[in-house]
Amino acid sequence: MDAAPADSKPGPVQLCVGECRPDLKTHSAQLYAFVMPSVQGLSPSRGPESGGTKVTIMGENLGAGSSVTVLFGNQTCEFYGRTMTEIVCYSAPSLTGVGSVQISVSVDRAQVKESLSFDYIEDPTVQRIEPEWSIASGHTPLMVTGTNLDVVQEPRMRVKYGGRESVNVCKVLNTTSMSCFAPSLVAEYRPGLDTAKHADEFGFIFNNVQTLLVYNNTAFLYYPNPYFEPLSTNGVLEQKPGSPIILKGRNLVPHASGGVKLNYTVLIGVTPCSVTVSETQLLCEPPNLTGQYKVMVQVGGLHVSPGSVHILSDSLLTLPAIVSIAAGGGLLLIIVILVLIAYKRKSRENDLTLKRLQMQMDNLESRVALECKEAFAELQTDINELTSDLDRAGIPHLDYRTYAMRVLFPGIEDHPVLRELEVSGNGQLNTEKALKLFAQLINNKVFLLTFIRTLELQRSFSMRDRGNVASLIMTALQGKLEYATDVLKHLLSDLIDKNLESKNHPKLLLRRTESVAEKMLTNWFAFLLHRFLKECAGEPLFMLYCAIKQQMEKGPIDCITGEARYSLSEDKLIRQQIEYKTLILNCVNPDNENSPEIPVKVLNCDTITQVKEKILDACYKNMPYSQRPRAVDMDLEWRQGRMARVVLQDEDITTKIENDWKRLNTLMHYQATKRLTPRGCCLSNLVVPARTPHLEFQSQAASELPFLLPTRLTSSQQMLPSIPRLLGADGNMDYH
Repeated sequence: MDAAPADSKPGPVQLCVGECRPDLKTHSAQLYAFVMPSVQGLSPSRGPESGGTKVTIMGENLGAGSSVTVLFGNQTCEFYGRTMTEIVCYSAPSLTGVGSVQISVSVDRAQVKESLSFDYIEDPTVQRIEPEWSIASGHTPLMVTGTNLDVVQEPRMRVKYGGRESVNVCKVLNTTSMSCFAPSLVAEYRPGLDTAKHADEFGFIFNNVQTLLVYNNTAFLYYPNPYFEPLSTNGVLEQKPGSPIILKGRNLVPHASGGVKLNYTVLIGVTPCSVTVSETQLLCEPPNLTGQYKVMVQVGGLHVSPGSVHILSDSLLTLPAIVSIAAGGGLLLIIVILVLIAYKRKSRENDLTLKRLQMQMDNLESRVALECKEAFAELQTDINELTSDLDRAGIPHLDYRTYAMRVLFPGIEDHPVLRELEVSGNGQLNTEKALKLFAQLINNKVFLLTFIRTLELQRSFSMRDRGNVASLIMTALQGKLEYATDVLKHLLSDLIDKNLESKNHPKLLLRRTESVAEKMLTNWFAFLLHRFLKECAGEPLFMLYCAIKQQMEKGPIDCITGEARYSLSEDKLIRQQIEYKTLILNCVNPDNENSPEIPVKVLNCDTITQVKEKILDACYKNMPYSQRPRAVDMDLEWRQGRMARVVLQDEDITTKIENDWKRLNTLMHYQATKRLTPRGCCLSNLVVPARTPHLEFQSQAASELPFLLPTRLTSSQQMLPSIPRLLGADGNMDYH
């Protein structure tokens, strides 16, 4: 075809046979047009100098004409295909090495005028392969590191072994790395592949780069494929729900360095399970399935099935199991019916028993109510009986000095803080000066807080030491209570913070005195409460104590256990009924024999010690308890006339012994002997000087005290030689 005029328009093709007469010519149905090809760009714009890059040239009218030629410099680009908008060809190797070359495109005789260039760069290289091993079936992931890897369009890895070549694909990640799957060494298992093997050829297919077809810079190894034993002889493994599936085999973990392991996938049917791998077995935690499923193991390019697993259902019941359950249910129903019949019969019996017990309980409740009513009537008393005889001066108040010392230093009578400073030698002045300086430091809040905190950090600082330090500090600061209160606030704040840090329960705070702050708080309260106790709370408390004591002494009191007939404590209540009688003794004050007689109420069931305590309470009721004589230091002596005297004791030769138990002597005991004559008696602290005050008392009427209460409290417990005669015993009686 010749060149067309520049202004040619599309038209039909006219065909003539022989001569161009109307009967010898024809026109095409299609229109033929003359176009001008043009190019706009290419992709990619660079490739390795070894060529082989698949280049796509983009433009317009590139599909026109009958032939096309693409030149990269002076080298022809191997034509692959074209469309109206694209021409595809493979670049030829560069004759000039690395650099840019011009691209020229010719369509038939038309030369495309646009200028395009293509860059030849250095061929890609491979520097490292990780890991340098795979299994015979291949398809394990590898990481390839090198240079200019991004110019490779379809990278592949090749292996040749035993005359067979295997290829696998790679994926470019960036300029320096790509991921590949190892090619398989052999298509299927062959004998002799039970050990690691090297491939005959190992390399890469990177476009037209021939230098990497055989890559010799690696010691790539192929390990034998993992082998799995059948799950069972018949190929189906019976498995309970939730039990792990164990797949046994060999070569499961290749002995390769680098810590890379094979990635196993185990499918139960189509559901994967969690896998744990060891050298000889693979442990699979099956999903929550029931029924029979095929087990498939996938690792690399190896897909193998060691058999199937049949997971039994928990709810699946066999016919024997259904029959057994039905029989057991029937037997259980019969047993339940028998139990119900027995229960019904037993219930009737229990109802009758309950009615009888209810009647007994009603009777018992009536008796108890009556006893409580009588006991309540006995407990009625008038507080005026106590307050009328109690003088305000007899309330045992301690002076502030004694009160404070007993709180600060309990159990220490002669404490050094009560004495003058005595220092041996010539150190008196230095010691006093040091104490004054230390007192100034004590008045410094920062020093005092640091001093206390430092002491408490010492492990050897015991609880007793903490109490002594707190008492000494409060002794020094009791004249400056505002300053002491401020220091105490800081110490309590520290104590609360420490309690919160140790996460102790708030109720445990201040439960025990285990710190200086807690002991100081106790002493602080003691100082401030003294006036309140003396002016307000002391008298009602003492009155309450006396009232309770008077109420308890109206009835029997066990001198050993302290249990009483009128005790306020349920645990200290005498349960047994005791017959007793009230006796009235008229006592004379031993300090003033001319004073009026003092009536003393005693019980005939009182022991001798209890009688002495009641007499002392009556005689010294307005005297502080600490100044009274004690009952153990006095004797109760019976006098008959002026010469005959008998000392009464809780235990003497007349004490009754019952089954190796001694019964303490009471007033009733001496009355029962009928060896005592109703006369006068006295209570005194008789010692060697004959003139000692004594307290005489006698019965108001013979009916109240039918015998002479023989009492004289003395520190000597001697018995006169006339005692056997007074007791009506024979001369051979042992009375020591």
